[in-house]
Amino acid sequence: MNEPLFVIRRAKDSDISVLYERYCAFLTEDEEYQKKLRGFTFLRRIPFPTTVKEEFEWLIARTNVNVLVAMQGEKMVGFIVGEIYNWCGSAMLLIPFHGHLQMLYVCEEYRRVGIATKLYNELEKWFKNRGMGLCCVDVYWVNESAQGFYQSVGLMPDVLTMAKCLSDFEKHDFPEKKLGD
Repeated sequence: MNEPLFVIRRAKDSDISVLYERYCAFLTEDEEYQKKLRGFTFLRRIPFPTTVKEEFEWLIARTNVNVLVAMQGEKMVGFIVGEIYNWCGSAMLLIPFHGHLQMLYVCEEYRRVGIATKLYNELEKWFKNRGMGLCCVDVYWVNESAQGFYQSVGLMPDVLTMAKCLSDFEKHDFPEKKLGD
């Protein structure tokens, strides 16, 4: 199979609707993965006052965030979001600033042709050009394919975060991030 021609570029405001569609696909695409996460849904119940579309607008406008899209012609086939953090966790005590990969998604029919690697490489180049000495990503332990991909581009497991739900989060009145407009 020939590798499809695609272009990596910075996201624009006009991309927000399609970014939203791809984000929804990201959340719902893999049923088996979602089943594995059901016991950990409380990890995703973080209060946000905005819609996902508004958050993408906010991300695109920030100077410490890079939202890149992979385009095949006029079709967006993937995206990556990276942010420069100025805080550090226990694994990064000696490095006060680092690049953090927030999200990476490639449409299922375009996987395994190098798009994710090229998106990651462009984000890594952006981090390096801004003086970052470290790139981090958080991956759910059940997401073995993502772990394999990140290791293939040179990221290695570091700190293991372990969690235990101490209350019934479903009974708490946390505002959820709205997926709609």
